[in-house]
Amino acid sequence: MKRFKADDLVLDIPTSWNEVTLHQFYELTKEDAPTDSIYVISTLASLTPDQLRKSKAYDLDSVILEHIQFIYDSSPDLQPGAPTSITIDGKTIVIPSSIDKDATLGQMTDIKFVIQKRQSDKEPVNSAVMAPVLLTVFLWPYLRNEPYTDWHEAGELWDTVSKMNCIDGLRLSAFFLRNSLSPSPSGKVSEIPNRPTLSSVWQRLGFRASRTSKPTTPQST
Repeated sequence: MKRFKADDLVLDIPTSWNEVTLHQFYELTKEDAPTDSIYVISTLASLTPDQLRKSKAYDLDSVILEHIQFIYDSSPDLQPGAPTSITIDGKTIVIPSSIDKDATLGQMTDIKFVIQKRQSDKEPVNSAVMAPVLLTVFLWPYLRNEPYTDWHEAGELWDTVSKMNCIDGLRLSAFFLRNSLSPSPSGKVSEIPNRPTLSSVWQRLGFRASRTSKPTTPQST
């Protein structure tokens, strides 16, 4: 991160994808996002384009552009697997190796619903477009310390979750999506056998008796 002072503005500018937040990533990559330097720099500096336009440092963009060339020349380098831990808004969360032990039926059902709806609407299903839902749904218990309810309520967390760096966020989203599409058995469901009734016990005993007793021949008198 580099800091610049221009006229009356102070700008903290990321110099790699590791310093770009999820929110900034989506603002830069959304379909209708402008590509001009003022928009890109203001997004990375968490300012508005109007704030930059009013600056009397007319060479601001040319000075900063050389430090953010990575935005134009590369995409986030996403290593396979989820990060072992993430930090969101000052809180560190340890990521489990799988979600099988902690995921609830509500979380899995809601994710399946969103995936099926996107598929029926012919919309893409990948870790990038699904991140706002996947991350808020599965991180809800960690950030709120309360049971998960539904994906609409979980969406309230996006403003907080989107502050994490985009590489960790996209890797974690891919991890959650992969586990949602191919979940392992939880191992927490078992069938409880019906308790035998007295009649069923007698039926079994009678059946066994009929099978094991020897036939008798009536004796003549």
